[in-house]
Amino acid sequence: MAADATLRDVVLLVRADEAHHRDFNHGYASSLGGSPTDRALAAPYPPHADTALPA
Repeated sequence: MAADATLRDVVLLVRADEAHHRDFNHGYASSLGGSPTDRALAAPYPPHADTALPA
């Protein structure tokens, strides 16, 4: 996140991250139950995943 990120920015990022996990995990559980799944329908992975952590 940017150095000037606000608490709102953090909440929005966490919400997007949890939405991705929710959709991915529900799809995984559905596939284990024999239902077809389409991972393209999952919420997108938020951009923080592509940034390196500060040293």
